[in-house]
Amino acid sequence: MSDDPAEHGDRETTVLFPTVSTALRASAPNPQVVVPRLVQLEGEGPGRRYLLRSPASIGRDAESTVCIQDPMASRHHAILRRLDPRGSEWEIEDLASRNGTFLNDARILRHTLRFGDRIRIGQTVLLFTFVDPLEEALVHRKNLDTIGRVGASIAHDMNNLLGGILINVDFLLGALGSSAPELATALEEIRAGARLGKEITSRILRLAGADSDSAQLDLGAIVRGAMHAAKPALGAAVRVEQELAPDVHVRGRRSQLEQLVTNLLVNASDAMPRGGRVVVRLSHRPSSGLAASVVAGELAELVVEDEGEGIDPAIERQIYDPFFTTRGASGHVGLGLTIARDVATEHGGTLEHQRRSPRGTRFRLVLPALTAGKRVEARTPIGGAPRSAELRRPEAGAARTSSPGDVRVLVVDDEPLVRRGLERLLRSFGYRVTVAGGGDEGLELFHASLAGRSYDVVLLDLDMPDRDGLSVLRAMRAEAPHVVVIFLTGYATEARQRELVDAGAKLVVAKPCDAATLRRAIERVLEA
Repeated sequence: MSDDPAEHGDRETTVLFPTVSTALRASAPNPQVVVPRLVQLEGEGPGRRYLLRSPASIGRDAESTVCIQDPMASRHHAILRRLDPRGSEWEIEDLASRNGTFLNDARILRHTLRFGDRIRIGQTVLLFTFVDPLEEALVHRKNLDTIGRVGASIAHDMNNLLGGILINVDFLLGALGSSAPELATALEEIRAGARLGKEITSRILRLAGADSDSAQLDLGAIVRGAMHAAKPALGAAVRVEQELAPDVHVRGRRSQLEQLVTNLLVNASDAMPRGGRVVVRLSHRPSSGLAASVVAGELAELVVEDEGEGIDPAIERQIYDPFFTTRGASGHVGLGLTIARDVATEHGGTLEHQRRSPRGTRFRLVLPALTAGKRVEARTPIGGAPRSAELRRPEAGAARTSSPGDVRVLVVDDEPLVRRGLERLLRSFGYRVTVAGGGDEGLELFHASLAGRSYDVVLLDLDMPDRDGLSVLRAMRAEAPHVVVIFLTGYATEARQRELVDAGAKLVVAKPCDAATLRRAIERVLEA
């Protein structure tokens, strides 16, 4: 692996990461290699950034390193050259241009550059500066936070849409029976597509931080998900082979562990610029002979091997340092392995590496595993992530009925597609259904029902524009402490689910849910 930025391209890439707790503790750029760049301050396209490799040309020519669309610029206007191996000393030379090259408002033919200098060509002003890793890390973190918020909002809306599709498809399948097999097959395919969409929104929610709480996880599923997510970054020339043992479970945060595995895969790919083979192995192993920092007991071991040139012994001790990178000019900020080791440590494990013979590198992640005796069934899984919250037994005085025709259900949801689909499906089950288009209307209907026989079950959306579901639940319990409420939501962290249960909810069911999931949830609360 080379530490010369001139040997790499001038593309800028964005590095996504869920945590920079270790990385941000470092405040200085990597002192070994300085990665200079030009930032356009004025002219067409302000804000553009150009990473530099020597020599770097400026002009209107499309092949120029810095192509500027300025009528006063020549096709080949000026050139920048690096004067020292570290990349901190550069010079600029005017190439006999028509209108001249100006450095800090003084016309020059050839001059040494200092960081902070301003280059003016016609109406275009370029700032000569360098990549500040700390600034890059903060910008990337801010971008990730924005992506998370937008992603959560999109996933919530998509889950409502997918919920309406699944509910109506299940209703149609139930109504068709065996009378139209081809139509039933088409509906099954629509349902399969909706379920695939559900998995995609789940990944978006994990990026948004919906799994901020620790949970019991299938490490094999996480590895497969990371390999799928990393596939575009690995490129067609990299072949990934997997040997994943079944039933390897750990406790942790899904998004962080997925990012750890993704970083290892991308690092392996970067070590093989001309392509090659990456081998991923997952297995159980005992803790004997490992570092004292690893919790004793059964362990999960993940190994990622590449066929690259290996790690140069001269830099081997630095590869986990924040902002250390051998690919500075490619836009990498040097946080991939830092974050990977940080996540491993936070999960009670270790991340180590060793050089392979005759070539290549092996990274080994070791985490405490959950043995069969330590694993417990996750909180009543109803409808997938987010997991359903714990079922509470009803308070004394709660009415229960023995047949669906006697069960009164109130549906409170602001999304018409979901609301109408739920009403249609629940009626097909035999329930007596009333619907409300928002929190205020739901409270009015609930209050009116108390004069006679109240509702047996309330299906309550969590996020509504007029009044949120938690507020509605508290108002209902103030009037009728025995009320049985099932929350339907497309986005709720585990902490949020606990809050809903503590407020009196009996279950929290993830949107989108299918007919069987919904029916099972209602039957459980009625039987409790």
